[in-house]
Amino acid sequence: MSVAHEARLAAYYGDFMVNTTESEVIFQFHQAVNTAGLDYSGDIVPDGALHRIKANGDRSPNAWYVLHADEVAAGVFGCWKRGITETWCAKDTAELTQEERADRDRKWAEAKTQRQIEECRQQEQAQAQGEAILAAAQPALDDHPYHMWKGIRACPGVMVGNWPQRQQDNTLLIPLRSADRLHPTPRPVATARCCEKWGE
Repeated sequence: MSVAHEARLAAYYGDFMVNTTESEVIFQFHQAVNTAGLDYSGDIVPDGALHRIKANGDRSPNAWYVLHADEVAAGVFGCWKRGITETWCAKDTAELTQEERADRDRKWAEAKTQRQIEECRQQEQAQAQGEAILAAAQPALDDHPYHMWKGIRACPGVMVGNWPQRQQDNTLLIPLRSADRLHPTPRPVATARCCEKWGE
């Protein structure tokens, strides 16, 4: 974490840290998140629930955290995009009693379960979106701008339709299938807008 970022966090929590243990916990957790490589200066809610956040300038909330501030303060945070998963506790393991260690481990286990549930939800949502995109798409034809620009014919199985991530229509889509071949996922190839730019 940069000195400037640490200063911003200190300024953000400074008015509360003198008398508020919870704010101290949040501040330390915030520092751990940033030290792990997730540049985030927004709010941290220590309610034991999973929260998705935007870090490192991401457009989507690819990062997440779970924080408990009661008793032995403990939490977990990470980022799906960057493959980060970190556990955190306000006390070192050597300082914990057996009961406190059990409480910390329980909180970490609960956070792991919440993360797995959220991952399943995201996968199901992405699957549904992919199926909807392909259902609305049509087979690609030879007169698509990309085919005409490259001087090639349309390949069987390639579709053309809307690509919501870029809000672009007339996008070539390749249905990719997993090993079970049950749930195709569309991948964009090129749009008419791209072909116009390439042809300039």
